[in-house]
Amino acid sequence: STDWRDALFSQNGVTQSHNLNISGGLSNDNIAIRNNLSMGYFQEKGNIVHTNYDRVTLRDNAGIDLGHFGIDLGLALTYTNQKAPTSAAVGDLYAITSAINRQRPVDLIKDENGDWVITATNDTRNPVRQAEEGGLDQKKIYNVIANIKLHYDITKELVINFTKSANYLSTDRDQFKNTLEWSNGTTTGPNSSTKESYSTIHYMQQLDLNFDRHYGDHHIKAIIGGQQEYEKYKYLSAYRRDFVNNSSGSLQLGSSDGQNNSSVDWDWGLVGAFARINYDYKSKYL
Repeated sequence: STDWRDALFSQNGVTQSHNLNISGGLSNDNIAIRNNLSMGYFQEKGNIVHTNYDRVTLRDNAGIDLGHFGIDLGLALTYTNQKAPTSAAVGDLYAITSAINRQRPVDLIKDENGDWVITATNDTRNPVRQAEEGGLDQKKIYNVIANIKLHYDITKELVINFTKSANYLSTDRDQFKNTLEWSNGTTTGPNSSTKESYSTIHYMQQLDLNFDRHYGDHHIKAIIGGQQEYEKYKYLSAYRRDFVNNSSGSLQLGSSDGQNNSSVDWDWGLVGAFARINYDYKSKYL
């Protein structure tokens, strides 16, 4: 009998993770400086052919305090690369792994000549071959987060803060599905290429004034400020099919028949003000 699951999950899954952290600082009566830098690498090689996940991260947090003035800086960079098999006849990795459960143990994966067998569940043809030769779906994800915070102690009880941050997220997806020829003269396909690119950038800035003071047993805490946000999103995709061969992933080499292009572009903004006051008596009663 044929163990289809063993044939599909044929690789040894390997995971590795590496991290490096460096922190330090200095201080005296007038100034204090601190910094924390961390770097990381994570890789996971799946037990299905063509499945792989890589992630690289870098984070840095720094701060300076100089008398009544202070500044905090933050930066986070992440790069992710994901790969998975795909197929014109079956679909994505999830569909391929689902199809393996519908295969009969009496069906062969390859015949005595080494040719791939079309299984009794003809809708999938042969999910093991689809995983190995059906195509590749690759995503590259870039994320940058940066923020800065300034604060100034006007008095011991009165502090003004300004915060500004940006979050940029971009994804590039490249998917190519192959045409497969079978020993009985039939084919599954056609081969096709889909390329997608989408990105989001979000900005936020806030200015606030904080008051915090005790009057004997009375405690008053208040904040007043304003905030502004802005976000922009872009999406672009293109699709072509009927390439000369399975290695021609460039879109201009595909047929104009069935071609498809689409795009989305929108943005939004928000401006607001806020205020709040808190009072307590002996830190117990409002």
